[in-house]
Amino acid sequence: MFKTPSGSYAATLVVGSLLTVLGAWPVGGQEVLDFTGLIPGDSISGQGKVHPFLRIEGARDVNYIREDWWPPAMYLAPNLPRASRIVNGCFGEGLADRPTKGALESHHYVFTFSTDGWRTPASVKRFSARLFDFGDWNPHHRTYHEVFLAGYDANGDLVDKDILAFNTTDETVPVTITLDGGVLRPGVLAGDACDGTEPGDPGRFPFEVSGAGIVKVELKVLTQSDPNLAMSDVFWEFEDCGECSGKVTGLYMKYFGQSAASLQVIAKRGPTTDLVFDDTLQPDQNFWLTGPLSGNGGFWGTLGTEIRLYVDGALHTRIHTSCSQPIGAGLISGDFQVLQAFSRDGGLVCPLF
Repeated sequence: MFKTPSGSYAATLVVGSLLTVLGAWPVGGQEVLDFTGLIPGDSISGQGKVHPFLRIEGARDVNYIREDWWPPAMYLAPNLPRASRIVNGCFGEGLADRPTKGALESHHYVFTFSTDGWRTPASVKRFSARLFDFGDWNPHHRTYHEVFLAGYDANGDLVDKDILAFNTTDETVPVTITLDGGVLRPGVLAGDACDGTEPGDPGRFPFEVSGAGIVKVELKVLTQSDPNLAMSDVFWEFEDCGECSGKVTGLYMKYFGQSAASLQVIAKRGPTTDLVFDDTLQPDQNFWLTGPLSGNGGFWGTLGTEIRLYVDGALHTRIHTSCSQPIGAGLISGDFQVLQAFSRDGGLVCPLF
């Protein structure tokens, strides 16, 4: 799922329409990466690989990484005792640039938010991520190490920045790491993905940026430091909702039919129609519909003026996506419920109350 609920809102009825809103549904919460269907090592570089409104780029590539799964092995942890080490230990799942590790180069990641591929930025108000297993290997024998996470607005201006900086001894496996304030820590512990648990330890360091209008986030290792790192616990929150404007660009939906069904969704986009979804759904399965990156300026990246949902080959329901009729989280049409809606000019659409 992309959504972690944090609230709910009351029932509403849309009179004179097939679309009826009933009950209470979650609103707000954190967005997360969706690795469903991926195999460790798969590339997730590009637009929409792990979230439809997110583009991820790396210095060389960005790959899906999982704990205790090889390949790819970004690191081994814990360092002590050595007999207990496993591939990508204490990590869970997340991402890393495998080719950059192999080249012993510095990592650099860019996360860009957009509702239609690149033309229309989607603003977030908070972004966080955790760096794993950084600082316990020093192949370039550096004594100063620095990483930053920065958030930028649509003009490229800096909104917020979080910095990790520390010193080490120059051994390949640093004897000590000197943290902010002069705190000394054993390098084998402070830089470890499992044991780097003290405040400021680079081995499990949490980054966060926040502020209004963030559309791009960058994580960059500024120094030639430990290349055997990975990133997990990536969360963000889109900015406050607004009115639907400029046509719908994306719908996060739930299918609550009683049995598995084949679903095809056709979007009416001016003089043409486009197939925007074609798959089999299980009861209570969530899915995304996003506008194709094609068409003239009025339809680019949108679902057009209407979508038609065909279940097992038969027309099941229609949903207006031109913003001329109410749409947003809580809308129900047939066996389908809108959990989240985005529009081209309004961003996240407020739920129906």
